[in-house]
Amino acid sequence: MIFEKLISIICDEFGADEEEINEDTLIEDIIDDELDTEDLVLTLEREFGVEFGSEISGDISIAELADMIEKIG
Repeated sequence: MIFEKLISIICDEFGADEEEINEDTLIEDIIDDELDTEDLVLTLEREFGVEFGSEISGDISIAELADMIEKIG
C-alpha cells in the first residue's frame, strides 16, 4: 500500500507517468532538481506522518524509499 501511495504522490506532484515507474526507478529519474526533491520529502513526511532522519538523495529507488517509510512509520 505504501508503494502504491508513493507512486500516486510522485505522479500527482511531479507529473510523472505512473506506467513508467516501477520498484527500480530512481528518484533522480523522475525528479532532477534538488528543490523538487526537498518538496517531495516534505510531502512524504506530511502524507505518511514520518520524519526522515537523513537527507533523501536522488539515487534511491522507489522501492527503497517505500521501505524506508515503512520502517520509520
